[in-house]
Amino acid sequence: MKALLPLFVVVTACSSGRREASTEPPSNPEPAAVADVPLEDELRAPEPFGVLPLVVAGEEGVFELAVDGTVQRLIGSITGASAPRFVRDGRSIVVLQAASRLVEIDLATGHSETVSGPWVPSTTCAGESEVEVSLMSDDDLTVDQNGRHVCIQLLDANENMASHALSVYADLETKAVQLQWPADCGGSDKNAHPFECTPMDASSSAGGSFSDSTFVFDETGRVRTVPSSNAADTTKGWTHVASSPNRRWVVLRGNEMDGDYFHWNLLIADRRMRAVFAVPPDDVDPAGWPEPLAAQDLADPSRERLGARAGDFVTESTVRFFGDDRLVVGHLLILFEAQRVVRLQGELAHW
Repeated sequence: MKALLPLFVVVTACSSGRREASTEPPSNPEPAAVADVPLEDELRAPEPFGVLPLVVAGEEGVFELAVDGTVQRLIGSITGASAPRFVRDGRSIVVLQAASRLVEIDLATGHSETVSGPWVPSTTCAGESEVEVSLMSDDDLTVDQNGRHVCIQLLDANENMASHALSVYADLETKAVQLQWPADCGGSDKNAHPFECTPMDASSSAGGSFSDSTFVFDETGRVRTVPSSNAADTTKGWTHVASSPNRRWVVLRGNEMDGDYFHWNLLIADRRMRAVFAVPPDDVDPAGWPEPLAAQDLADPSRERLGARAGDFVTESTVRFFGDDRLVVGHLLILFEAQRVVRLQGELAHW
């Protein structure tokens, strides 16, 4: 039997013990405190992310991961899979294969069946040359709350730059599929939405009052918040992206850089330990568990100051919590309690 290639590299913290008090000056500056966080006063006890497995779908197949992020078993050898979503109460997933086919995979047996497709993921509009379309973000494939309907949006570029779009509507029960191109690409605007897909997503959480605030760090590294509408210059602040269900972990983005995509650095604030660290790059093997940023770093958390400690992410990069202990950012799976950073070669399934 041919050996499986590793899907990712796992990096573990060397030690999690407490440091003894010392009279010697510290070799590294102390991490900055996090204060004045406008969320609930009480942190509720962490809740597990149900009994759903950690399932990764990618170019090399579909795999189940153990709780520590290591490969537990091969589920299916389907290649070129993306956007895995749980269906049928978590017993199966659907994946998009090569932007042209919707496939359902039974997680217990690995049996796969084409639900819809193949369709042609390209078009010619208004006499232009042929243009290919594909998924551009994690939000572009959704399964309805009833678990029956799947809505897919395929674009030729990110949403800000796209000029061509294909909407796919699939019914998992009847296996019917409807494709909708814009009218200027030979499609019709009539009945463009045969149904809507409102996702049943238990893996991410709303930001509460964080969503309406801009965050800045003062000269001591403490985080301050101001309403975005009152901020004199929000481009110098950091804005909320996501929070863990128990509100302990908060993801912020800043250092915006414009181009064909909007580029950002990301920070994670730990409310319990009052520390902040940068999300490392997701395109190289992780170098280790990130060290908390020192006060002088947070007093000026610029791209130049953060350097290689902070990865470059775009607005379309996945940022999603799976319960209180797991966070996916781009191609990174961050396991807070285990202090592990796992680089995934695929995407993690969710509702």
